[in-house]
Amino acid sequence: MRIAKSVLSVEVGRLRHPRADGPRATVRVLVIAREQMTSERTRSVNALTALVRTVELGIDACKPLTGRQIEVIAAWRTRPSDDATTRSCRAEAGRLATRIRALDIELLAEDGAPGRHVI
Repeated sequence: MRIAKSVLSVEVGRLRHPRADGPRATVRVLVIAREQMTSERTRSVNALTALVRTVELGIDACKPLTGRQIEVIAAWRTRPSDDATTRSCRAEAGRLATRIRALDIELLAEDGAPGRHVI
């Protein structure tokens, strides 16, 4: 609070501005992108978990979903024996699992990205 009050009397032109270019800006952009991917992955896992816990799709979701379960769900195809509701739920589960796997790949690719851009 004291710091905020101390700059009130300073002219705007004399205030410090964060660097908006160069390596620092690159790292900032990459960190924000990673945070967004991580948040999207968490939302997708939560949605998939809720789906397999509320609709009987043959997946034991009493515990958190494992990577293997997500792979199995991503590989699901339509089955002629399923009713319309089960087909729709399986399709959505497959879509969510596929997105989770894609985000995992993107996050792995980004692991070394900030270090590559810092000079």
